[in-house]
Parts: sequence; structure tokens; C-alpha cells
Amino acid sequence: MARPLVSAGMVAETLNVTPQVARRIVLELGLREMTGRGRFLAWGVL
Repeated sequence: MARPLVSAGMVAETLNVTPQVARRIVLELGLREMTGRGRFLAWGVL
């Protein structure tokens, strides 16, 4: 995979949705949060 980490901004830009909707999509997909940070979250595609 070219990009093993995704952020809400990346998902929002790719799918043309808001960052809030992108975070919901990520949660529904069950991706694992990889950064452990509160301000910048990135999820791993495992």
C-alpha cells in the first residue's frame, strides 16, 4: 500500500466530504488509530 496511514483530512479531500463525516466513516470502517495524539489523528490500514 502506498499510504498506510490516513487522516480525516485525507479522507475528506478524497471523498469530497467534511472532516467530521470523514471521522465517522473511519470509525465505521474499524480502522486502528495509530498516532495516540488528540489533535492530529491518523488511522492505519492493517
